[in-house]
Amino acid sequence: MDQNKFANVVLYLLEQCPDSGSTKLLKLLYLADSEHYRQHLRSITGARYVALERGPVLDRYRDHFASLEATGVVGKTMVPIHGQNPMDKYTPRQHPDTDALEDTERVVLADVCKKHGHRTGKELTAILHRD
Repeated sequence: MDQNKFANVVLYLLEQCPDSGSTKLLKLLYLADSEHYRQHLRSITGARYVALERGPVLDRYRDHFASLEATGVVGKTMVPIHGQNPMDKYTPRQHPDTDALEDTERVVLADVCKKHGHRTGKELTAILHRD
């Protein structure tokens, strides 16, 4: 996985789709990578995904997000949710370097944000679970 590209994709998604919890962010990452793969036969980040009961998830996502947090790329807060476990919410600490992204990658990311940025993590999980 290209760590620099991964960081910039995460920053882009967080900037364009504010209030993203970890579930929403994971699903947006998958949607961007899989859509770019469908169109151009390669993902944006080069990340690996694993199939879980509620849909695909970035392999070792906790490690990847912890690395972004440790290097000051993102911040993390725990947001309480009534009757559920708290949600990890990530916020960008920098602006994405969109020059690190190819034109096709920026187009796919913008499209994913336009189509799915307003959805909740739960809604995205349902969509991807059906997929």
